[in-house]
Amino acid sequence: MSDTKKEYKKYIKKINTPKKSFNERLVFYKKCFIDYKNWRLNFKFPKTEYLSRIKTIKPIPPNKLLIDLGKSISELREEFINLKGYKQLIIFKLFLFYFAEVFKVINKIKIAKSVSGPFSGWITGGKSPSRRDIDLIMGEIPIIFDFESSFSDRYEKTKPGHKRKSGDVVGTSWEWVKIKNFKWNSKWKKNNKKYGYQENFSTKDHYKGEPRSLIETNKITQNFDKLLSKNKPNDAIQIADLFFNLSYCKDFDEIEKIFSNETKSGIIKHKFSDWLPLENEITKDEKYGFDNTDLYKQRIFPQFTIKNIKKRFNKDVFIKELTNPKNGSVKLSLAISLNGHRELEYAFEYDELLPDMDLILPAYTSGSLYNYLDNDLSFLTLFRTNLTILELAESWGDCVGILSDKKQKKSYILHYSGNRDGTTDCSFIKEIKYGNFKKDKELSNFLNKKLIDRLFIAPDTVILNKDYKWDLKKMFKILKPKTKEKRDQFLDFIDEDDYHEKQKEQKNVGTYFYLLSSNQINNQITNSKMDGSIRFSFPKKRGKIDFSADAKISPYSEIEIKHSYFI
Repeated sequence: MSDTKKEYKKYIKKINTPKKSFNERLVFYKKCFIDYKNWRLNFKFPKTEYLSRIKTIKPIPPNKLLIDLGKSISELREEFINLKGYKQLIIFKLFLFYFAEVFKVINKIKIAKSVSGPFSGWITGGKSPSRRDIDLIMGEIPIIFDFESSFSDRYEKTKPGHKRKSGDVVGTSWEWVKIKNFKWNSKWKKNNKKYGYQENFSTKDHYKGEPRSLIETNKITQNFDKLLSKNKPNDAIQIADLFFNLSYCKDFDEIEKIFSNETKSGIIKHKFSDWLPLENEITKDEKYGFDNTDLYKQRIFPQFTIKNIKKRFNKDVFIKELTNPKNGSVKLSLAISLNGHRELEYAFEYDELLPDMDLILPAYTSGSLYNYLDNDLSFLTLFRTNLTILELAESWGDCVGILSDKKQKKSYILHYSGNRDGTTDCSFIKEIKYGNFKKDKELSNFLNKKLIDRLFIAPDTVILNKDYKWDLKKMFKILKPKTKEKRDQFLDFIDEDDYHEKQKEQKNVGTYFYLLSSNQINNQITNSKMDGSIRFSFPKKRGKIDFSADAKISPYSEIEIKHSYFI
């Protein structure tokens, strides 16, 4: 494997002082992990049997992943040596393994052979040829880094053929030699008896000893959690060792936590707690069996201003709740991210107690709220549909877009669904790869299917992001009979006195298609258009709303850009 050192050195460097702090680099390391994970999930994780078919394996990981892993390992070298923190140690060891896998696949390396016979288990260590190749690659990198080993200070520096004082002749091809100017690292020296030398510890795999009882495993887990909660620098090596002893390196969920700002308990600290319910505000209703939160609502809703929600918003909590399989509701995720009761879900609807309702609601329905709450968040509208029946003061709507976090390099598909009563639900659909969405064919197919499935009724407007490919032909075919039916029904809600006047308007009834750029859509949202927030108003009679009168739609909902198609 020594012949491959030149190849390694293309990716592996000795970096003593990285340009950025570890916390700043952690975002990059997380992206590396996600990129590796997305590729590795094509094969059964954590096993390596898939590597046996190295010549035909597909897909091949991108070379950029190899470059990024090599960069990460190089940056973490010095921190690993000096035991700077348990995360540095764990990520270094994980990435060393990932690098070896990716390097083997890209370069189609196949060195180790199958071994048979009575001593095969001893020779191979019970590992497959593919896995032994991984170990060989991993073992070369600590040598490049001059990590301390059991041979570091045992032999004088010699040349092949050199005759020692003892009369022994040094071999002609290789020899263990003393590292130049070698001096034991003080932090490692006191730990090497328990955890091994730097070289061995860096490549140490998950637990492979005798099976442990559940009681013993629980004791180790408790010790790990205890050390993690304290997070003392002196415990870094022990925490990292326990992580691999517990085989957490074989669990993507456990690995994910290493890149998170969360504590082991999963609790993220909030700046404010004054929106949590008081004891007298959350009482059990004996008749209906749910919490009566009227008092809570009366106290908090008047405080629910655009300024206050920005001050309390916790992005980490929001993302965690958004992707929680047991949740998936954007409203609830926002409520939890504000460290309030779930009653705050209803603060994203119309309520006379809400002072900034006219600001917050359209910001929520349009997706522009996320960027206001956190600069790293942004929302891209892909399509939006809307249907309004003025005579019934009802509306329906759909919107699908992408919520992106530029800091975490993550993107999520969200689906807004407007209800007849004017409320708007929003749900998390799935996480997608961060990057150039326009070239994602899978996304394009998903969007077309999603929109076509929602065309069970002819909407008034369909707004499409023209940067994406849309199956307009199929949409028009589906909508033609539905818009005809819609025009026929138009006169059903008309008074006889208005019949002839409305007959003239009938020709304008149908579905209007708008093909707009992202900038055009965002500009319209800025001007309070196309935000999905439909409001109806009724005239007042003697100071009270007269629901018997004809409803009027908010002028802010009207679209002023010329349509592209009319069906």
